[in-house]
Amino acid sequence: MAVSIVPYHKKPGVGLETIKMNNIRSLKSLTLLPPVTNINILWHMYGVRPPAELRPNWSGFMQTVCSGTHATLSTVNILPILDLKPTDLSCIYTTVLFVRDQAKKFDIVL
Repeated sequence: MAVSIVPYHKKPGVGLETIKMNNIRSLKSLTLLPPVTNINILWHMYGVRPPAELRPNWSGFMQTVCSGTHATLSTVNILPILDLKPTDLSCIYTTVLFVRDQAKKFDIVL
C-alpha cells in the first residue's frame, strides 16, 4: 500500500496563530474518570493483600471481570512509511488525511 504525499498549503489567517490563550487557572475544571478506572484500582489494591493468594496478571484479571468474548490472537499490520521529516507540514497533513481515511474505512468516529 502506498500513500500519495499531499502538499500542505497554509491559508492566511488560519492555524495556531489565530488561537488566543486564556489564563491557565480559567481552564481548571473537575475531571470525572470513567467507571472502568475502578477496575484498574481494584487490581492494584489486590496486590496489597498478604501474599497468601497470588494476584493474577492484568490479562487474566480482565478476563475474569469482563464478560463477553475475548480476542484470542492479535495481529500486527505494517502501515506505509512516509519518507519525509516528521516536522514537515506536508508529512503531518498527509498523515492526518491517511488516518481520517482509515477511520472512515473501518467506521471509526473521530
